[in-house]
Amino acid sequence: MAGRLHYTDFRQFLTYSKGRQLHFSLSDIDYACQLPLLDLPSKDFRTLYLLLIDSEIPDVYALSELAEVVEEMNPSLETMVFGTAIQPNMPAKVMFLGETLASLMQ
Repeated sequence: MAGRLHYTDFRQFLTYSKGRQLHFSLSDIDYACQLPLLDLPSKDFRTLYLLLIDSEIPDVYALSELAEVVEEMNPSLETMVFGTAIQPNMPAKVMFLGETLASLMQ
């Protein structure tokens, strides 16, 4: 994947996650909807690596709106690292990888 995926950011994110289990999910985005996320995988992320995958560089407004929605729906979120990746001919998706509060209790 080309784009703004920085492995140093990802490694830094991993240092924020205290548990051994991370939750992974991939969700579609529909920019035509007021709430662009079609499916938010969890509402209890403590740490989150959020990667926006799209066929073109997203505008700043779309990125800001996505980050706000995720923060509002995850009140326990302490750390979010955000990245983008350009993947030609691929519909817009968001990758969620993070530690949930439930995973810390296991």
